[in-house]
Amino acid sequence: MGTVTITFHRPLHPYSWGMFQARPRLDHDERLIPIPGMAPDLRSLDNQCPFLPRCFKATTVCRTNPKPAFTEHEPDHRVMCYNTITVPAD
Repeated sequence: MGTVTITFHRPLHPYSWGMFQARPRLDHDERLIPIPGMAPDLRSLDNQCPFLPRCFKATTVCRTNPKPAFTEHEPDHRVMCYNTITVPAD
């Protein structure tokens, strides 16, 4: 959760990062990197991260603990994830 600018330039959640990798770009002639599997059914969420089955950074912590609480990484930029993406600041 964050402003549009922060979220686009420094996505913290692996699923957000994956979504940005899967989008087509006019300034690059590269293959898209799709996220495997199906999107989570938002009508039937349990206490685990809804992105767990599709997350490339999922670990035992993700599978055995309830989903994490929001953590603020910088002003107006929060994420619910045990294994966030590290993106250098602009």
